[in-house]
Amino acid sequence: MSEKILLVNPPFYRLLGSHYNANSLGIAGIAAYLNQHGHDAWLYNADFLNEVDYSNLRELFDGFKDYTEFFKNENDPIWEEVAEKIIQSNANWIGYTSYTANITAIDIISRKVKSRKPAVKQIIGGVHATLDHNVLDKLPGIDFSIQREGEQAMLELVEGKSPKDIVGVVSRDGMGLCNNGDAAVMSIDELPFPEREKFYGLTDEEKLMVDVSYICSIRGCPYRCNYCASPFHWKRDKTQYRSPESVIKEMKLLK
Repeated sequence: MSEKILLVNPPFYRLLGSHYNANSLGIAGIAAYLNQHGHDAWLYNADFLNEVDYSNLRELFDGFKDYTEFFKNENDPIWEEVAEKIIQSNANWIGYTSYTANITAIDIISRKVKSRKPAVKQIIGGVHATLDHNVLDKLPGIDFSIQREGEQAMLELVEGKSPKDIVGVVSRDGMGLCNNGDAAVMSIDELPFPEREKFYGLTDEEKLMVDVSYICSIRGCPYRCNYCASPFHWKRDKTQYRSPESVIKEMKLLK
């Protein structure tokens, strides 16, 4: 049975007075994998604005004070806007890509969605969900978290497999959290190219403003920089490199 899924890039740059109109490759890869298996997965970038001018670095830093103010008012129009768009999608499953700076945004939005559509299943994935094994304790509106690779784990959830039997999924079992460890790293050359067409909530004109030129040629990182979360998110032997042939094939599709 085909399921409708909405994969969400939560607002972050908009809270700083700017926006982000690029395709988020993490959730775009998951959407492509779900669509390849017969489901109806869409991408919703809540950081998109119909504008071409971006804030510079100084303006982003200056916007940090305004950024913190958004979290003091959960009835701010931006939270209502994003929650309403998610609800209007009529998706059965909602997935959020996470990093530490957007966890509070995911908390606010997911609780609003849950209060109005409790039957909808909500999932968090990405870097923060992988690093924080207990993230569900902080997010009452979220039903499941996925650690590391999201394609296969998300597919198995959507297709009805018990969460406690899915590698990479953390769920609640009534007594605490059931943690099945990190999802296996899939062969990057066997995955479909990221979704670059199914952008939810945009007009045909606005879709032309989405930067879809990003290409991922590696998953993980072989280095161990002290200032980066990657060494904790990935092990060196889990790093996956795409073949040059696969990268060239994708580049030709973007022309």
